[in-house]
Amino acid sequence: MVYVNFDTAITERFHVVLEGWPLEKFCAPSSIASRNELSVLLASLESGSTRFRKLTAEEFQQWSNQRFDASLGITAEQCASPPADSASEPTEPAVETPEPPNPEPLVEPSPSESSAPSAPLEQPVGQESSVSPTSGLENPVVTTSTVPAKRKLAANDDTVKQRRRPLAGAFINSGVTSSNGATVMVPATRRKERSDKNKKRGPRAKKSS
Repeated sequence: MVYVNFDTAITERFHVVLEGWPLEKFCAPSSIASRNELSVLLASLESGSTRFRKLTAEEFQQWSNQRFDASLGITAEQCASPPADSASEPTEPAVETPEPPNPEPLVEPSPSESSAPSAPLEQPVGQESSVSPTSGLENPVVTTSTVPAKRKLAANDDTVKQRRRPLAGAFINSGVTSSNGATVMVPATRRKERSDKNKKRGPRAKKSS
């Protein structure tokens, strides 16, 4: 009899659930230290209130769907929360670039204005001035330089941490229910982490033909 990962080893494989478990903790009888709890479990098994039952095809399909939905909920919740290692690291405040002063608009003189003299020269008496009046000046061209808006540069933007994949845990729909119909959590084993976790790998060696 398998008590650890009961939902994976028993229910998922043989379509069998355990109903009417009288104790708060689901474990092997050899792991129960209290004699009173052992007596309660034995009496419950002998009376038939605690029993194993095989699911029908429709019930097993419903159980599988509920178990899958529960696993998606746990995965979404763990992805929403930041990893423990990144949460402990202090984050640097955002750096604001100073806004440059607004330059005055630059006025470019028209060619007719630049060629005309600024003031008439003094001419001798009796001589006419050779400077003819201009027909009119064109409108000056006003050019303005655009002012860049404020930009906030967040520190450490180039380091994007990949979210860790959640480890396997005890799902809500475990296949074990208590005497009042409540779900009993089943102990689950966690996968052993790889020794090269979070280490960069080099390029794979090409297979010789």
